Amino acid sequence: MIKVTFEGSVSEVTSAMNPDREKVETLQRELDDAKVAIGVACDVYEQSIASADDRIRLLTDDVNYYKWLERTLRNENDALYRSRNDSERRADNAEYELRNARSEKYTAQDELRKLKEQTAFAVNPKTKLDALIDAVSRGEKIQAIKLYREMTGEGLRESKDKLETIPAAAWATLREGNPAF
Repeated sequence: MIKVTFEGSVSEVTSAMNPDREKVETLQRELDDAKVAIGVACDVYEQSIASADDRIRLLTDDVNYYKWLERTLRNENDALYRSRNDSERRADNAEYELRNARSEKYTAQDELRKLKEQTAFAVNPKTKLDALIDAVSRGEKIQAIKLYREMTGEGLRESKDKLETIPAAAWATLREGNPAF
């Protein structure tokens, strides 16, 4: 413990202590003001930190949403790409099938035409025979040979020889419906 001794009167001691007391009170007020300012600053910083935390949460949510959206769009894009490829493949297959169907149609039409030509005599023999008689009577030997070959199925030489051996009178008889050969 320290003992302080003053020499002089109480008023002298009091007056000597007053400047220090005023100084202490001023310092105390300044200290209180600083505490208040520090408290306010701390409150402001705490609010800033809370606001930053909220902002971080919102931005994290945004980042997660955009990542989800990117994955979803990538998946949809992949699905669209697969769908487009599938559609293109189906279109190619359909075009191939269409070409085949057209080819088969033309082949069938050709076969039908050939069959009709081959069976024309069997279906309507009078028409072929009339055409043959008309060709002979007009002197169209080549046309007559063609028709005779179609009707009988004989070769070129045999058909020509056969037509040349039939006399003109026989042709007139054939026209009347009395076949002589």
